[in-house]
Amino acid sequence: MSQFLKRIRDVVNHWYSDIPDIKTAVDSINNGSIRETKDLTIADGNKISNGAIDCEKKQLIAVKFPAAFDGAELQFLGSADNNTFEPIYAPSGNRYFVSVQTEAWMYLDEPMATLPFRYVKVKSSVSETAQRSLTAIIRHVS
Repeated sequence: MSQFLKRIRDVVNHWYSDIPDIKTAVDSINNGSIRETKDLTIADGNKISNGAIDCEKKQLIAVKFPAAFDGAELQFLGSADNNTFEPIYAPSGNRYFVSVQTEAWMYLDEPMATLPFRYVKVKSSVSETAQRSLTAIIRHVS
């Protein structure tokens, strides 16, 4: 299990150990039954990932950035048909994004923002000067 997931597990265990549903979720993370990873690529000279994350019964919860990334923010685009993608907005009314921290996992602070969309792509705030590979963590939801 990655250090990131161990840290999440420890926090959840500490604060919510007396809530049965959270305990069940933590147990599922521990045995790997509710999460998966998806590799995404932003091509040299582009802003938007080549592929989309299929979020049917899944929720995007974190993104790992590579050692080099030109953009300061990573935005999210949603689609119902995997053809037309539009910006995703947070409940605050602003475009939903995470700040980039290279070589680090960035937890989505409002992961519910991506939940209504069947497909999600990521978008750098600037055109990347080389191909960039990112990894997303997706959890299964019912």
